[in-house]
Amino acid sequence: MKKLLILMMASLIACPGILAQLQVAITIDDVPNTKAYNASLTLVRQLDQKKVPTAIFINESKLQFSKNQGFFANVGLLMHWGNPPYNTLGNHTYSHLRYSAVGYQAFTQDLVKGEEFTEKLAKKYHKKLRYFRFPYNDLGKDSSQHHQIVHYLQANNYILTPFTVESSDWMFNYLYEHYQKQGKPKEAQRIGNLYIQKTLEYFTFFEKMAMAQYKRPVRHIYLCHDNPLNADYIGLLLSKLRQRKYSFISLTKAMQDPVYQQTDVYYKKWGVSWMYRWMKDGKARSQLMKTEPDIMSVYQEYQKVLKAKH
Repeated sequence: MKKLLILMMASLIACPGILAQLQVAITIDDVPNTKAYNASLTLVRQLDQKKVPTAIFINESKLQFSKNQGFFANVGLLMHWGNPPYNTLGNHTYSHLRYSAVGYQAFTQDLVKGEEFTEKLAKKYHKKLRYFRFPYNDLGKDSSQHHQIVHYLQANNYILTPFTVESSDWMFNYLYEHYQKQGKPKEAQRIGNLYIQKTLEYFTFFEKMAMAQYKRPVRHIYLCHDNPLNADYIGLLLSKLRQRKYSFISLTKAMQDPVYQQTDVYYKKWGVSWMYRWMKDGKARSQLMKTEPDIMSVYQEYQKVLKAKH
């Protein structure tokens, strides 16, 4: 374990050429965010203007949300997401159930329900609905649940979509929206800037981990969400990644990296990076997780705000 950490620290220094080879696929969960309609529209338009290939994972239940707009307006929002030719459509279940909690039957029924409109949308734009991502990246509470659902996906021609990098943007977004609603723009900006800082730290962490484990850069897959935080900060994040010599690729191209052919040997319900899921040594995995970028202060602030609201 100590050797792996040393390798991680030395990898980028020893291999400066890595910076010319970095690639990442941007993937966005919980689309469309009809509770933040304008933010969702802003986010998709930004990505489209920048011609960034994006894989979106859809919860069709969101189309029924009608606080400020009706069903057909929400469908129109989803069509904005589906229209760009370089965007990939994915199923994220109908209602975002946690697999380990509801079990196989309820989960697969929700999965099928979640493809009804998305399948039609894919055909409209001459695309195929091939990719699936688990809500919470929860693949089951044990190896039995895990293998059962993976077999189901394979039998139904779905590709299980992994990720290598994520930065808990949902938690940053909760605070970001809270401070905006409280009329505290400086606090919201602080959270936005901290999100960018920590996300870049996570990229550095997993870049080094890839070099230590595979002796080369991997094609990363970044997971984030359709939310107001990304609507306001995705442009800055993409700019920072470009400065680090990242190029943006499709999910399909990312998954052509042989690293994604490895076996997932992690059988707990927590949604950890596939960089960990491929590690056979559970103890080494656990120790390595403890060296991730520290966002404890953000978590504590999130808990404090959450407690105050309830």
